[in-house]
Amino acid sequence: FLEFYKKEPAKTQQYFASYDQKVGGTNKFEPGFDVAKGLARKLEAIALIASEGVTDPANPAKARQGTLQGLIQQRNAAIKGLNDQVAAWDVRLESRKTTLQRQFSNLEVALGKMQQQSSWLAGQLASLA
Repeated sequence: FLEFYKKEPAKTQQYFASYDQKVGGTNKFEPGFDVAKGLARKLEAIALIASEGVTDPANPAKARQGTLQGLIQQRNAAIKGLNDQVAAWDVRLESRKTTLQRQFSNLEVALGKMQQQSSWLAGQLASLA
């Protein structure tokens, strides 16, 4: 690299920094408008797209959003959805728990009455004998 740079610095710079500028652009590389050709420009475009986003040439007024920011928002929305599902399950489980506790209490009361009837019947049968 250093040897080539010493021999041909302009070609070396072009290899890393070249881009095709679109009509009406500035003298600065603008990903989204300009087309990256050089290695460094391509990496710069990828980094900008991922981190802060680029201006949409079709709609320059549209807010910029990087790919990573969009992925984070999607993951946060998925996590919120899962948390909402867990909360809904908690409500349903609490309702089911209350229903089962009430049913168990009613069964205990019925069992107590049956034991009283059993004792009364046993007393009645013992008095016959």
